[in-house]
Amino acid sequence: MSRYRLFWTWYPNDVYELNYTELRWYTYYRGQAGRLEFTCLWGDAFSVHPDFQPGQKVVFYCDGLPVFRGYIFDVRFYQGRYQVICYDRTRYLLNRDSRIFYHQRASDIVKNILSCCGLPKGDIAEIPYTVPLLTFRGETYLDMIGTVLNEAEKQLNLRYVLYDQSGFLYLTPLQQTGLNLKFTGENAVIEGERRVTIDE
Repeated sequence: MSRYRLFWTWYPNDVYELNYTELRWYTYYRGQAGRLEFTCLWGDAFSVHPDFQPGQKVVFYCDGLPVFRGYIFDVRFYQGRYQVICYDRTRYLLNRDSRIFYHQRASDIVKNILSCCGLPKGDIAEIPYTVPLLTFRGETYLDMIGTVLNEAEKQLNLRYVLYDQSGFLYLTPLQQTGLNLKFTGENAVIEGERRVTIDE
């Protein structure tokens, strides 16, 4: 059995394992949403051709553990293959807003932002630092959280990271882990291009 497996949810109860030809997974310490990009040959994965649509769920497993769980944002069909871009839930923190935080604990600010965005929370580490005053105008929620964590880190000399794990957002002290994944394969060539996106 392969160490790396990719699953796609077509309907709520229809889950398929994908035979991808290329896959890239990006995770970031701060400032960007986790992203998964994969390529799948037309008709290679199923007897019925795949019909990828924005909003469908994708889960990527490494050694039996889900390391990425996200949603399709961009689909392109080109030269006989589908090129799909997925983001995890931190993507929804890229919406912009204006906020003022006064005399609040850093971890409470993070909880507040996640609740305002309707995002499910996992364990949110308690950060023993109270932010005196922060004002944001037209900034992304992700940048707001990054600024709050930077302020806390200056005072505590500790780094914290916000990340998506199995659809829940966690805030924990940073641990040094990493994993590079890249797979390539042969591609068929068929003329024409089709693209569907909700990211622009």
